[in-house]
Amino acid sequence: FDPAVVLLRAAVVWAAAQVLDVLRDCRGDISVQDISDRTMMMPSDILETLKQLNLLQYWKGSHYIAANPKVVEEYWRIYSGAGGRWLEVDLKCLHWQPLTAGPGRLK
Repeated sequence: FDPAVVLLRAAVVWAAAQVLDVLRDCRGDISVQDISDRTMMMPSDILETLKQLNLLQYWKGSHYIAANPKVVEEYWRIYSGAGGRWLEVDLKCLHWQPLTAGPGRLK
């Protein structure tokens, strides 16, 4: 296996899992910014994930999230695996650091 392909696929699955988790718990309208605030994902990544899941629609010049609860639940089952649970993360083990710009870091 090509490690780059494996990492890319893992990132796609992770993004879908995050977005679906928020949509699954949502009652009423939700925006991309709301999802971003809850997941800390970039809005552009959320839009791409919604497009891949076919949950983003375009109508009268605007995009909107078209997340039928039954469809979201079915996708959630697919992305959550047979056990129906996401991997649990011990938040005490996460150590976030801001991205630092410097020579050779950002291009």
